[in-house]
Amino acid sequence: MSEPSKLPAAFLSRLADIVGADELVTDPADRWTYSYDNSRRQAQHDAVAFPTSHDEVRDCVRLCTEFEIPILARGLGSSTTG
Repeated sequence: MSEPSKLPAAFLSRLADIVGADELVTDPADRWTYSYDNSRRQAQHDAVAFPTSHDEVRDCVRLCTEFEIPILARGLGSSTTG
């Protein structure tokens, strides 16, 4: 069963300020889609953000660094490169 995000509320609030509330996924059911790829390995993330500009990516990285939260960049999710 998916658990709610364990990230600090202050972090999530600031992340939503950066990317916009509509571009931040924290609901476990909605995060499930991003927890696997074609490799069939699964790992539920605490949040999924969709930055849409270079500045938003930069600010997300800075925020994660400040809170010491690891970042996982995701591409298409096919895990079938080459």
